[in-house]
Amino acid sequence: MTLEGLRRGRRVLSAAVALSAIALVTAQTRGPASGGRALGWAAALCFVVFLALWLLIWQREHRAAERAALARERQQLELFKRQLDAAKQKL
Repeated sequence: MTLEGLRRGRRVLSAAVALSAIALVTAQTRGPASGGRALGWAAALCFVVFLALWLLIWQREHRAAERAALARERQQLELFKRQLDAAKQKL
């Protein structure tokens, strides 16, 4: 996946984590009398799964961003080396 695709996926999973957390809190505050127990378990499961996926995507995004930064630094270094060689040849 590209860096932009990972960012998009992380944003979607962030929304899913937030919505599942809201559903979990809602199910817990309603209490067991209103049938919130099954909904609570489902919301808890969704929260854990989405949070784990969010962490995995975040790690991949972080590694991809680091690789992109290193590639930019290498390109900049090559440019500086070429400029230095050109300046040396002019002298």
